[in-house]
Amino acid sequence: MEIIQLIKGKQGKSNKILSQKGDCQNYVVEISVIGLFDERKVISGSYDDKLGNRYGMRFYPFISSFIKGTIYCSRKIENISIILPDIFRLIFFKSKIKQNNKESILRHSYGNDSSTFIFTWKNEVNETDKYTLVFDIPVRYGGMSLLRMTQFPVFYWIIALLGISILSLTERTSIVVGAIATTWLFLLQRWNSSFVPQKNTILTKSYLIYGAVLGVWGIMWETCGLWAMFLLLPVFVIVYFTLKAISLFENTGELPKSFAESYAKKIIENDEKLYILSKKKGNTGNRTSFTSLMWARRPVRS
Repeated sequence: MEIIQLIKGKQGKSNKILSQKGDCQNYVVEISVIGLFDERKVISGSYDDKLGNRYGMRFYPFISSFIKGTIYCSRKIENISIILPDIFRLIFFKSKIKQNNKESILRHSYGNDSSTFIFTWKNEVNETDKYTLVFDIPVRYGGMSLLRMTQFPVFYWIIALLGISILSLTERTSIVVGAIATTWLFLLQRWNSSFVPQKNTILTKSYLIYGAVLGVWGIMWETCGLWAMFLLLPVFVIVYFTLKAISLFENTGELPKSFAESYAKKIIENDEKLYILSKKKGNTGNRTSFTSLMWARRPVRS
């Protein structure tokens, strides 16, 4: 961790921070740091230093991190409370803090705006001069936000497929087109209200795929009639793997390994192509400027 701002407390020697007396006869340290949250890696090994090899914004809303770090104290800590906005969740059974190798017990309290996770020590930590707190807490994006962005649109999409197949039996193409357009509008509105950090995300691509399948479904039912029921198999596969991936992420903070690794490699490959392209454009621009400068310096002959 790197300290950015010391709000309460005093800077001591050897990067130590001394607490200051608070309002309730307690001692307080308040600091701003970076490096406490570490984004979860997708692929281990040779891709460790690659920017795209993280469950970061490109994987939105499947963002996954760790709270990792070590804090050394001169006094024993009775409990630690971590307060997170409701859109974030700890992976409960994997979250732990060790104090002098004594593992904590986790309790929690959910609220409308935030959730409090309390770490306590059932086994009494032996008295000593030094106390070491080791954090290993996986954190993921979740809560109702994940439900509204992923599972709820999938269920609405399934209902839309059923409705389009029934409407196609009326032999009125305009009604089917209207149903498809209404569902597309819903998906667009849901995507727009999902606070997507950038265009190139899993959420954006998933909405595009589901929208395209919906359009193909409507066309097939309108042109082929009941023969379009053969599309039920690929639709079932798409829905099954989508819901399974969401469930896996909720439990582990990871997507299916094969999908996550291939997606991360594609991100890294595209980033490298963009870097090479921008470098070539930069060199071309420099050569153009240099040529223009040389031309401007040539003497004018009558």
